[in-house]
Amino acid sequence: MHDPQIPSRRRAAPDETTVRADLRFVLMCTAVVAMAFLGSIADVRYLNPDDRWYAAWVWSGSWLQIAYDIAVEHGRLLKPSSYTYFFPYLFDSPLYQDVLRLGTTLATCLIGGYLLARLLRMRELTPLYALIFFALAQNSANLNLFVNYPFAWEFTWATWLLGTLGLIVALDRRSMRYAVAGTLVMLVGLQEGFIAYAFTLPLIVLARRAGGRPAWRYLVPYAVGIALWLVCWAIWRFYHPSTYDGSSMGGIGHPLRALRALVTLSLGGAPLATVFNGEVALTLHSLREHVTVLWFIKMLAVGAATMVLARLIRERQPAVPIAPLALVVLVLVFVPNALLSLTNHYQQWVSHGVHAVHYSQFSYYAWIALLVLALVALFRRCRSPRVAAVAAAVLSVASFVTDWSNAGFNLEQKQYAKRWNTFERLLRSEAFAAIAPGARFVMNDAAITGSAMADTFYWRFVANARTDAQVASIQPEGRQEAPTHYLYLYDEVRSPNQSLLFAALDAAQGSDRALAHTVRIYPHSLNDVLEISARQLCTGDCPQSVTVNGRVAPPLFAETFSVLARALPDANGVPVATIRSPQLIDVRSVRVTFPRIAPDVAGLSAGLGAGFHGWNTRGEQRWSWAEREAQILIRNDLRPLHDPDATILAQRSFDWGQAWNLDVDLVLWAPHDQIVTVLDDDGAEVATLALEAGRTMSRSIALRLEQAAGSARLTLRSDGPALPPIGELPPPVFQILDLALRRSVPPLDFEP
Repeated sequence: MHDPQIPSRRRAAPDETTVRADLRFVLMCTAVVAMAFLGSIADVRYLNPDDRWYAAWVWSGSWLQIAYDIAVEHGRLLKPSSYTYFFPYLFDSPLYQDVLRLGTTLATCLIGGYLLARLLRMRELTPLYALIFFALAQNSANLNLFVNYPFAWEFTWATWLLGTLGLIVALDRRSMRYAVAGTLVMLVGLQEGFIAYAFTLPLIVLARRAGGRPAWRYLVPYAVGIALWLVCWAIWRFYHPSTYDGSSMGGIGHPLRALRALVTLSLGGAPLATVFNGEVALTLHSLREHVTVLWFIKMLAVGAATMVLARLIRERQPAVPIAPLALVVLVLVFVPNALLSLTNHYQQWVSHGVHAVHYSQFSYYAWIALLVLALVALFRRCRSPRVAAVAAAVLSVASFVTDWSNAGFNLEQKQYAKRWNTFERLLRSEAFAAIAPGARFVMNDAAITGSAMADTFYWRFVANARTDAQVASIQPEGRQEAPTHYLYLYDEVRSPNQSLLFAALDAAQGSDRALAHTVRIYPHSLNDVLEISARQLCTGDCPQSVTVNGRVAPPLFAETFSVLARALPDANGVPVATIRSPQLIDVRSVRVTFPRIAPDVAGLSAGLGAGFHGWNTRGEQRWSWAEREAQILIRNDLRPLHDPDATILAQRSFDWGQAWNLDVDLVLWAPHDQIVTVLDDDGAEVATLALEAGRTMSRSIALRLEQAAGSARLTLRSDGPALPPIGELPPPVFQILDLALRRSVPPLDFEP
C-alpha cells in the first residue's frame, strides 16, 4: 500500500528504445509533411524573367560569357556561384530541374535544423525544425525561392550553413581541419548578400567556450578567407562598378525608406505573411475549389508529431540558454534584407506594394528557428499534455491555412509553367521543322511577362536557340511587316487546358489579313478531343468542306464551321489537330474549346414514343415508320451529378449547373419531299429538316436535359403526304432508320 508520508517518485524518463520509436514516428510524419509541400510545387519552372533567360542562354551555348557579362554589369565578383544560376538548365529534363530545385530546398532545411540541434545538443530539433518548416512553407507571387531561381540561392545558403557547421564541429572536436574545410565550403558558394552573416561566427565561439576561454583560433581560417574574398570583391568592383540599380547603395541617403524596406521584406518572409499582407483571399469558394484530402493528412501529421516531440523535448536540457540565442535569431530575421534595403531599386519595389523578394526566404529560415526555440521553451516550462495539445492544434490549423493560401498560387504557377511545354511542343513539331529560314511570325497573347514586346523577343531567341529554324522575327500583331506565320498561345479560362495555334499565312492576301488554308492546333490537355470553330472567307454558301486530320467533314454550306477533332501525332511524335479548307480561313476567328463531359451516356437512353410504329429489323438494319407527328423519348435514370466524370479533365473549378448537354442523332428517310419540324418539351422549334424523296438525312439535335428531370421528349412534326395505312396502324409519313444519344460539348457561346 502506498505510504502517504513517502513522497511519490518522479516520473521516469523514457528509455532509449521508446525514444527511438518516437523519433521514427516523428520522422515518418515529417516526411509526409515535406513530401506534401514539395509535391505541391513540383512542375513549376521558368517563373520569372531571370530564370527564363538563364535557360535560354544555356540552350544557345552562351552561358559562360553571359555569367561574366552579368558580373560586370552588376559589379558582383565573378565567382563559382556566378555560374550556379545556369546549372538547372544544363540538362534538358524537367525531372532533373525539379530534383535540383526541390532537393536543395530539402537539404538546406535539414542542414539548418541540424545546425540548430547541434548548437543546443538536442537531436529532436532537427525533425521539429523540418516539420514546422514544411508545415508553414508558403508560396507566393513574389520572388519566392521555393519556385524561383532554382538551386543558385539554396546552393549558397547550403554552403554557408555547412561552413558554419564546420566551425561547430571544429570547436567540439578541437580540430582545425574542420574549420579549414568549413571555410573552403563556405567560400565556394559565397555571394555578396551573405557577408552580413559573418557576425554569427564569433558568437558561436562564445557559446561553445565550455566554461573556459573562447577558442578564437578556430575563427582564423574564416577571417582570412572572408577577408581575401572581400579584397577580391573590392578590386573587381573598382574595375567594374555596378550599372544595376539593385546592387548599388543609392538609397542609403533615405533612412526611413530603408527602414521600411527592411521591415517589410523581413516580415514578408514570416509564416502566413501572404494572408496577413492581403496577398491572398481565403474564401469558402477557394476552399471548395482547392481542398484535398492531403491537406487533412498533413494537418494530422503535424499535430501528432508535435505531441510526441513535446514529450521528448521536455526531458532535455539545451546546451545554450534559449533567450540569448532567440535574440540572435531575431536579428537574423532582418540580416538577409539589410543590404537590399539600402538600394533605390528595392526601396521602390516596397513603395509599389512588394512584400517579399528572394532574400525574404532566408528570413523565413530564421522565423522557423524562432518558432522552434519558442516551442522548446514552452514544452520545458509547461510540461502539461494540455499545453502540448494546444500547441499541436495551433500548428495543425496553421498548416491547413498555409495550404489554403498556397493553393491558388500553386495552380497558377503550374499553369504558367505549362506554357513552355506547349511552346516547346511546337518547336519539336514537323510543321515547325519545315519552315524556311527567315520566317517572320505574328504572335499574340504570349502571356509570359505581360509585355508583348518582351515576350515575343524572348520567344524568337528561344526558337533559334532550340532549333535550326533561323526565325527572323516574332512580333505582336500590328508590328510585324509581311508576316509569314501566325502563332497564338491560349490558356482556356479557369481550366488547365492550353492550345497553340500555328498557321502559315497566305502572302497574297496582304500583311493586314491573317488568312490561311491550313490551321494546326497543338493542344496541351488531358483531354484529347477539341472543338475547333472558325470563319471561312467565302460569300453565301461554302459547298466545299474542310478536312480534319485528312478526313473530309460533311458539307457545311456556311461560312462558319465547327468540328470535333482529336490530336494525332505528327511525324515527330507531337500531337496536333490539322484543319484544311479549300477556302481561306480567317485565323483570327479560330476558337478552340475542350469538351469537359464524358462521352458515355450510361443511365441515359433514347427511345421511340407515340407516333412511331416500332422498330423493324432485317439483319443489322432497322427502321420504323412514323406518323405525321411522332415523339422521341429520352429517359434519365441518373441521379444529379455536381462533378461529372472528372477523370477526363480536372473540372472541379467549373460549375456546369444541373443539366446534361446531349446530342440526339437521327437518321431519317421519306418517300416524298417534306419538311420535318423538331419541337422540344415546351413546343419550341429547335430544328427544321428538309427531307428529299428517297434520300436519307443524318442530323444531330441538341438537347439540354435537366439532371433532376426523369425524362424529356422531342416531337417530330411532318408536312408530308400520308401513305396508305399498314394494317390497323395509322397512315405512315416518313421513316426513322437510326437513333442514338450522346453527350455533347457546350454550345459555342458557352462561357463557364
